[in-house]
Amino acid sequence: MRAGLNVTPTSSPTGFVVADDVMGVRAEFRTPTPVRPKGCSTEPFCLPVDDAVVLRTRAVRIPKFPVLIVRDGSGEVACEVAGRETRSLGPGVWTVELSSTAVKTYLHVEGGFTTYADEDGRVVEAADATRFRIGTRSRHDHPAATVTVPETPEGVAAALSQFGSALKTTSPERSWPTLRGHPPLLERGDELHVPESLSSDRRTRRLVVEVPPSLRYLYPVTSLAFFLDARVELGARPRLRTDDHGWTFPLDDTTSGGAAGQTDARGRRHVGGSRSFEERVARTLQHLFTFECVTRTEGLYPFDLDERRRVERRLAETGRSLDFGALYDAPLADRTRAYLDVPFDVVTPAVPRWKLTADVAPRYDGLEHLPYVADDLGVVRCLSPSPQTDERGGTTALDAFVRGGDAEPGGPTGPSGASERPLPTATDTTNGRLPGDSTERGGDDTPESAAPSRGDGGSASPTLADETVVVPRPTDSIEQVWVGDGYPVGGTKPDLGASRRRLDATASGEVDVAVVANDPEMREELAVSGLYGLRDLVAFSVETYEEVTRAELVDLLQTDCDFLHYVGHVDERGLQCADGYLDAATLDRVAVRAFMLNACRSYVQAHHLVDAGAIGGVATVENVENAAATGLGRTVARLLNAGFSLGGAIDVLGSETAAGDQYLVVGDQNLTVAQNRSGIPMRWDLVRTDDGRFEITVHGFPTRGNLGGIYAPTVDGVERRFLGAGRMTTLTMSAREFQEFCSMERLPVTTPDHDGVCWSDDLPDDVDPTL
Repeated sequence: MRAGLNVTPTSSPTGFVVADDVMGVRAEFRTPTPVRPKGCSTEPFCLPVDDAVVLRTRAVRIPKFPVLIVRDGSGEVACEVAGRETRSLGPGVWTVELSSTAVKTYLHVEGGFTTYADEDGRVVEAADATRFRIGTRSRHDHPAATVTVPETPEGVAAALSQFGSALKTTSPERSWPTLRGHPPLLERGDELHVPESLSSDRRTRRLVVEVPPSLRYLYPVTSLAFFLDARVELGARPRLRTDDHGWTFPLDDTTSGGAAGQTDARGRRHVGGSRSFEERVARTLQHLFTFECVTRTEGLYPFDLDERRRVERRLAETGRSLDFGALYDAPLADRTRAYLDVPFDVVTPAVPRWKLTADVAPRYDGLEHLPYVADDLGVVRCLSPSPQTDERGGTTALDAFVRGGDAEPGGPTGPSGASERPLPTATDTTNGRLPGDSTERGGDDTPESAAPSRGDGGSASPTLADETVVVPRPTDSIEQVWVGDGYPVGGTKPDLGASRRRLDATASGEVDVAVVANDPEMREELAVSGLYGLRDLVAFSVETYEEVTRAELVDLLQTDCDFLHYVGHVDERGLQCADGYLDAATLDRVAVRAFMLNACRSYVQAHHLVDAGAIGGVATVENVENAAATGLGRTVARLLNAGFSLGGAIDVLGSETAAGDQYLVVGDQNLTVAQNRSGIPMRWDLVRTDDGRFEITVHGFPTRGNLGGIYAPTVDGVERRFLGAGRMTTLTMSAREFQEFCSMERLPVTTPDHDGVCWSDDLPDDVDPTL
């Protein structure tokens, strides 16, 4: 087997487990009798697989409800099977692709077979054969190389030009997440060095992104250049063009009054870059991506995609038409030109909610974050050196949520020992300047010496005295990262060391969780230990600890563990323990992968944990009252248990609860603790209609690199597919159908008459289908 992939038998229940140790994920299957997997050739499969085994059995049960895509020996799609559908196929050579499994898995059977679903999942049962081949492919994509970049605009342009080397194809199929590899990493150095593995054997590239020689123009085109496999060149005005200059598309908007160096409608002067430029680049990326998702339905996966119907309807309304069959086979540059001949507003209704927006200080110490942003096709916005009024208003301190008391901002301290203070917005300054602003070269393209740095390339180790909490400019994206000075309310403070550790191999197996309660008043939150492990397909090992000492907490933090949930108090001295405080800054090693510090203003201690070796964690930027913190801690536990990433969990908290707006992620927001049963973590907006039926609006929260995946509702009669990000569809069903729908998986639910988040297995009485 390929390193990292393995298939092992299980005895209780009988079956086998497919594990990807590199990604740290596994998929479980069941068989009616014990099996002994043996390695075999991958050649019989009509799609690429990394490894294959053969096992003797008449049936394979998948304890979930994936969409099956059945292909014949030539690779043509014979049928799709979804929901509770039963389908029988006659004698032949069949490859059955399973969607939404943590490890990409294919079943190969020679002869006829039947597939059906029951309350325990889906079964594939052979009519005559007594063996199945199981093919597996890792979803892991490690950056192929590292590019050394000098601190010059020319160097940055050359580095961004290499990102497209990670694409596995330039066809519309690259809109599938598995066909976009991870862009090469970047490191700063004296001279440009592009490894031979990247510079050789590159396909001919006809598209060029041309921008002025400023980081304020270079950084925002990061993901566009990656997705288009485009060269980035320096020029007078931002534009997208063909290499022969035969076609040009402007990337600035000179008619909006927001061009570089001009004043916008709010009276804010934009220096060096313009918001209209960033917005136009973002809309261009989203427009092209959505069109490619539509066009790919002519290829390997001819799904009935809802977004295609929306686009075709809007094209007809505006008197336009596109031949998607012809476009599928057209060169990338020709498709791009055809797409951009269509106005943005024609496609806007079909654009999925974007996964990531990154606010990046236009300094060279932010350069090394760009590959991780591009991996998620993130929108990049440069922090402005000019004061701007944040749309959320000056301060957002929640006066009612002061942990352990009713202190007002600027008033007495609570039990945490930290004074309550209002949160600065992105217009507030640190030492007289904007967080993320530079101190030399007129505030642009600042060299490393002008910005604090840590050994791993991140910001300097923070202290409560010199770090500012900022309120970023609002975004519609699910996740928001802040690559600059300060800590973002409701966002993520990324860390290069954590991002690199996330790429390293991790062990598969059961998920280890430690719950530590060092605050007697919050002992109730120990109940979260029962929320981790509420999964049918994921093995959890959960241990609880109360009032641990400093030495005991150090031992826990330095023990290999997937997640540590800390409940207690934090102040300038560190994490409260039974015998004093543990300052995480004193730790030289942390082995815990992820954590939650459910304590007041815990963001600095969280950053110290990441500095010492953790990959990511959830922390607070403000005081949060005990009861609110306990409820939010439980919600985070259930969201992570349901397969949400740290960033996705924070988005749900911030959008559905008032106190949830005071949480943030430190480290890697893409980290997940458990796998989602349906492939895409989801949230439902639920309404019970006057006639007793249920309307469920389904929202998707894609995890790392998964923008472009699809959602297939497991509802009889619904054959349409949806791009799996943001609001996907609204389903209407009877009480019986909804009760069955709820039984498939535990999901977060919001209702118009209840604050916060409830759950599909514990709904309020007014929306409970059993009442």
